[in-house]
Amino acid sequence: MPDLLDELREFDPIRELNLPADGLGMRELRTAVLASPRSASSRRSSRWLGAGVAAAATLVAAVLLWPGLGQPPTVPAAPAASPSPSASARLGAWQQTAATPLSPRQGSVTAWADGTFFVIGGDEAPACSAAADCKWAAKPVRDGARYDPATDRWARIADTPMDVATSPANPYQRVVALDRVLYVAQGESVLAYDLVTDRWSMLPDPPAPLQSLFSVDGSLMGVTPPTTGDVRTSYLRYSAKHREWIQYAMEGEVPGPIEGATAVDGYLVLAGGSADASAGSGGSWVGRIKGFVGPVTIVDATKLDGQRRSPIAVQTRAGGYAAWVRDERLAYFYQPKSDAWSSVAQPDTQGALSGTVQGDVQRSWYLTVAGMIALNGHLYDPVAGLWSPTPALPVGAGDPVLASGDSSILACFGLTGEVFGTTCHLLRPAPASETEPA
Repeated sequence: MPDLLDELREFDPIRELNLPADGLGMRELRTAVLASPRSASSRRSSRWLGAGVAAAATLVAAVLLWPGLGQPPTVPAAPAASPSPSASARLGAWQQTAATPLSPRQGSVTAWADGTFFVIGGDEAPACSAAADCKWAAKPVRDGARYDPATDRWARIADTPMDVATSPANPYQRVVALDRVLYVAQGESVLAYDLVTDRWSMLPDPPAPLQSLFSVDGSLMGVTPPTTGDVRTSYLRYSAKHREWIQYAMEGEVPGPIEGATAVDGYLVLAGGSADASAGSGGSWVGRIKGFVGPVTIVDATKLDGQRRSPIAVQTRAGGYAAWVRDERLAYFYQPKSDAWSSVAQPDTQGALSGTVQGDVQRSWYLTVAGMIALNGHLYDPVAGLWSPTPALPVGAGDPVLASGDSSILACFGLTGEVFGTTCHLLRPAPASETEPA
């Protein structure tokens, strides 16, 4: 994991450019990237953070994937086999998968693409408790594997060209599946993995480490954390034609710098706070752009004051929502297509999809699956306004490796004390049917 100081360092001031879209397709991007590979080296050694993980978990690389966003046809992880127990597992119950080829670990980057889960990299070293007087000696690993839940088959993939790691406790999306390529933002770099050729390559570095990575209208997009003392704001698009990241100034005045962003139903949804430092945690704003370039519409978001302004995309049968779930009292949902807000009270107690990081720091995992989102560890359907009964995690609750699919969740390893588990399990959540979380 990149050093926290790298995430907090002063960034160079951004250039205010107002550039038009050029309609580049991601097929061209993949071709350009793979045609011009370069050797990759990590300019900073990867390591895990110590006692500051509670704050760092929201600042360092993370991945939260969305379900069902136009996935291409499934490419099996291995030759098809007769239906396995996992393929017909009953809803609402965890089912152990076939043995994974990966060693027990934590902090793996996870993804859902082509109907399969991906588990990539991570750290084999168990955590040093945040309250303990010890130093964690990281043991990064670069291997990875993909898992096909339809056939219950695992298959290894090529090793990454640099150390990669993340945490399920971080709301910022840092992995994008686009045109059969996985893009992974890590530190100052962006990696590209071709699902067809099983090859990794590196994109040119963005102007600053990316806080979020997502796609809008077939374009790879990103935002960087706000720069101290610079209230201007912009966002990035990768141009395969020019092999560079292009910065777009906002078309229209916004109240302050971008602090979080996501993509929903072809809209770019941006969130931030007031540029006036005296405003404290107040002055929240949300803006939406149809596509990735054009005028921004600012909507009232004072209800988000006091929250971390990091929207999470959740795709439902009624369209997509940007969700804010960090507040202790309410979770908020914004649907850009209808320009409508809704909210729900957060559960008082943590549910099954929660645990600890660094041994003893309580966290709920950010997961979206089957049109539902985890709120304080409970799965909630924002369309039905109901909760799904979710059984307890079958792996250790300390730093598990978790991945969201379109209709299932993968859970692997996990720590019990300082001992890793060795198995992976699959959950197909039951439909939301409860008026209150269990």
